[in-house]
Amino acid sequence: GLVVTAPRAVGVRLTYDAVPAAVRTWVDEQLGSPVVGTAEQVGGMSPGCATRVVCADGTRAFVKAVGAELNPDTPGLFRREVGVLSHLGEHELWARLLASYDDGAWVALLIEDVEGRHPDFTDPAELEAVLTGVDRLTDVLQHRDVPPTVDLVDVGDLLGRWADCLSSLAGAPDATPVPRWLRSDPEDWAGVLRRQAGLPMPHVAHWDVRVDNLLRRPSGEVVFLDWGAAARGPAWGDPLLARLERVDDPWF
Repeated sequence: GLVVTAPRAVGVRLTYDAVPAAVRTWVDEQLGSPVVGTAEQVGGMSPGCATRVVCADGTRAFVKAVGAELNPDTPGLFRREVGVLSHLGEHELWARLLASYDDGAWVALLIEDVEGRHPDFTDPAELEAVLTGVDRLTDVLQHRDVPPTVDLVDVGDLLGRWADCLSSLAGAPDATPVPRWLRSDPEDWAGVLRRQAGLPMPHVAHWDVRVDNLLRRPSGEVVFLDWGAAARGPAWGDPLLARLERVDDPWF
């Protein structure tokens, strides 16, 4: 039946049976049949549930739900994901939003259940499939838009703040995980970031491309999950994030 995937980041998640009854009742009503089986998914950093469910009539779906008492910031990320998926529409590169729930304290998404597993980035062929998928995603997103009413991350603002942080490198401990080439010339690199921050940021980006948020279908295609960090930024954003998996290699 249901498959449990095992990604890199492993957080402590709420189980589906611990989700408020009102949310679980909503899931049954939306799917048109009561949930009779669950498979909890591990990984990621959200404290809410991430559960594959199967209903009495065989319907399958993926449920993610979180309450403000678990983490006050996570409901906002879920609301952003609802807004993004609602406006992006359907595509094979991401799981379809079936319905959303928001009572002011708890937010839940009911999403298409994608058959697949997290890709193995140590396998060159699988990494290449991911990079091909990311580049394709970038092309698709350049032709889709999300209105300003959806609070996307501002990549230009992020780059500016990162540039400001570089001034503190001179006094950072030797153990600080910063590349030597950056530590040796922080001001010039801060200038690079500020110049990029001043450029137009016209495109929607996933902005959280990492193995925990990817599934590879049995047929090989890559699906992008978890749009809570979606941003407005440059077209090179997602392709660069995917390639950071090899940042220490000459290939990069």
